[in-house]
Amino acid sequence: VGYTNCYGSCGDADMWLIKTDSNGNTCDYGSSGECVDESAGTWVRKYGESSGNDIGNDVIQTTDGGYVITGSTRSYSSDGYRDAWVIKVDGFGNYKYSGHFGNNAANEVGYSILEHDYGYIVCGSGWDASMREQAWVFSISLSGDYMYQDSSPVDAKFGDEGNDACHSIQKTSDGSYIMTGKIGIYGSGYSSYLLVNKLGDNGWEDYKVFSGEDG
Repeated sequence: VGYTNCYGSCGDADMWLIKTDSNGNTCDYGSSGECVDESAGTWVRKYGESSGNDIGNDVIQTTDGGYVITGSTRSYSSDGYRDAWVIKVDGFGNYKYSGHFGNNAANEVGYSILEHDYGYIVCGSGWDASMREQAWVFSISLSGDYMYQDSSPVDAKFGDEGNDACHSIQKTSDGSYIMTGKIGIYGSGYSSYLLVNKLGDNGWEDYKVFSGEDG
């Protein structure tokens, strides 16, 4: 998953999802950037409206045989900024539903997605009330609706002084979650650091930061 600027017409980016066979081959998507070969089980799909950059960052196969994708969208944002974007498709890439999530006048991005019993967990970056970019982990239902803190165990923003993001999240063997990303440390020129965090019974804990000097 990623994006394309120049299939169909050159301009703003559309999210681009490609399904190949075991040898890495896919169908002939020609000048349109899309195709389906049901007999081979390969296909290429675009998602977006070409009225703003729509980017795919992560895709996973779901238990129903389809796929769920996260990234960012401007086409569907009401304020011209990026919203975190989640799209659910079937096994041939046919669109089923999508949702975009974020605050007004701020950029939000989904970088990683994980399936859960009640839906999906997305990690990325969002903005707090002070308009600082923070790592953001949130949940959506199986129908693509945002799940608030009173109905979801995972809904949090955290970080220090801004320039923070979650880049990957995984479920651990003890049933909690672990994430990695970056954090900007005040006084260091907002340099990037590796953030490792774990969700346990007491919320996000085992917070550790590794700078570039740590290897």
